[in-house]
Amino acid sequence: MLTDAINYFNKVNAQIKTTADNLGIPYTPSPSPPL
Repeated sequence: MLTDAINYFNKVNAQIKTTADNLGIPYTPSPSPPL
């Protein structure tokens, strides 16, 4: 369950980074929320 949440956040961060790269916007992934 916990692993699924971490994988989800990593996936979202990767998608945002890809979008930002495509738009030429610097993007720093936010750290995982405290668990």
